[in-house]
Amino acid sequence: MVQPTLAPAQPPAARPPYPFPTQYRHQTAILQCAQHFSKQLAGQPEIVAANNLHILRTQCEQLRQTIMGFYATHAGMHTDDPRRHEVVNRLVLLRTEYNLRFWRLFRINDLPSEIILEILRLAVWSDSNGARVRLAVSSTCRMWRELSLGDQSLWTAIMINTSQYPFDRAFAWLDRAGRSSLHIRFDDVEKDKIDNERMNMLLDRLFANVYQIEVLVMIIFDWEPLLTLVKRVDEVARRGRPLILKRFEVHRRGDLYEWPGIKRVVVGHEEVTRYPVIGGPVVPKLDWLCINGIHFEWQASSISNLTTLDLRRLPLELAPTREMFRLILRKCPLLFRLTLDGAGPSRGFDPHFTADPVPLNHLKILLICNFAPGFVKGITQQFSAPNVQDLQLLSFKKRGYGPVYEYMVGMFPKVNILSIFQHDFPDPIDMTSFIAFLASMPKVRYLRISEITPPGIAAFMYDPVTMHPHIGIPNEHRSLFHEHHVPSMSETVIHGDSDTKPVILLPELRYVEVQTFVESRKAIGYPLSKLYLQHQQVRQITPEYVQNLVSNQICAVEPVQVHATTKEEIAVLNDEEFYRLIGV
Repeated sequence: MVQPTLAPAQPPAARPPYPFPTQYRHQTAILQCAQHFSKQLAGQPEIVAANNLHILRTQCEQLRQTIMGFYATHAGMHTDDPRRHEVVNRLVLLRTEYNLRFWRLFRINDLPSEIILEILRLAVWSDSNGARVRLAVSSTCRMWRELSLGDQSLWTAIMINTSQYPFDRAFAWLDRAGRSSLHIRFDDVEKDKIDNERMNMLLDRLFANVYQIEVLVMIIFDWEPLLTLVKRVDEVARRGRPLILKRFEVHRRGDLYEWPGIKRVVVGHEEVTRYPVIGGPVVPKLDWLCINGIHFEWQASSISNLTTLDLRRLPLELAPTREMFRLILRKCPLLFRLTLDGAGPSRGFDPHFTADPVPLNHLKILLICNFAPGFVKGITQQFSAPNVQDLQLLSFKKRGYGPVYEYMVGMFPKVNILSIFQHDFPDPIDMTSFIAFLASMPKVRYLRISEITPPGIAAFMYDPVTMHPHIGIPNEHRSLFHEHHVPSMSETVIHGDSDTKPVILLPELRYVEVQTFVESRKAIGYPLSKLYLQHQQVRQITPEYVQNLVSNQICAVEPVQVHATTKEEIAVLNDEEFYRLIGV
């Protein structure tokens, strides 16, 4: 086959300067530009034949000359010239036409291999679906395939799930990673749960490279393969050779109330179902440990030097004892993040316990979830964390948590981000204690609220000194809260003196992920800067409501994904170590 003759290589035309200052952009031009882009990019661009490249070059050069001419015209116009906006519109559209063509002239494969490889790395690691991108860059052309397959660092993150059995792709990537450190995540699939045989086959292959594994995250449904994993990890630890493991997470997705014992015999693990948590000298770099729904032999474990400790879903009889829990905390003086979700010390609050709390002066993120009131007090009795910046209290439901709020007053004075999810206030005294608790955290600037009963919402509009609502709250809000029996909240009986400056809860609060009390905050003289609405909330409100907030300068409104980290949240903390540990 005769190959087409290539036109002589010509350097790409220099891109024209930005045609006009930002302040001259016109809304009409932007809309036209967006419509033009969507029309041009509706389908996949066709491959440009080598002998047609000169046509593209000619078009780009003609557009460049035209743009330069309009740019000169624009520069010579008086600011009051009525034709100025028309010139701006034309420039935007011409620039769009130019950009849609010019990028196809760039001969990326003529770049040095090192630069191309760096571009491919950026593409892979900047996309949330890294697997898809790696497959794409390794199948685009022969050169990219050779470069990508030759770079071990592109294949170190290996995602596996049961539907991929017999895991050929994962094993191929494992081979491509060579001797690089590995980040491995396994996700069990409910419709095709992994069994003991397949788990052993998978671990045989993965643990052949066990001394390269830096991150290991395993999410499994059934007890048999889960205990097989734990047993195999324990066997590796008993060899005594240090691992490079930095992060270890093991999650059980199965029934919370199903545990090995008389009613549940785990085949293949009839004699031993508890193994020590991997730790000590064999994992000198381990600093992130997450245990979810699985029990260990806590007394035989050596957990130390962690920056993240995440315990979830453990029944009391299988949880670490109070003494063991305190020992773990003492051995982790640099602990940065502590998550306790239905798992913590096996004893609740003890008024006769006199030991000093364990100091956790580096703790910045604390989450407490799914505990009865006595156990929340029992947890916070064990440590002191005066420098917590992100406090998350979840699922304080169906019981009176007033004594808990009262006990925690003054414990967390430096909190910047506060999350209150699923809180009930069945007794007015709970609300009073909650107000006092909020008043002890004056530095809160970012607030998340979800599924909190009306008394909890109303608490943010109370004066913590007088324990009465502020007089500036709109009547419609007073009426709503009064219907839910919020204390002292009535349209007709208003406590306080308009000449007396009230004490404001959370005076530095600027950003919230809730919509209930934004108008009231403006009415009492402490408006919010921005309201974030999750997508399910967006569907529940009217455009008129949002327009009212914006037009009356009550606050800005933006949508936000569930569990997303907003830019204000990052700015509030302003801590490089925090960014590193939360992966921002």
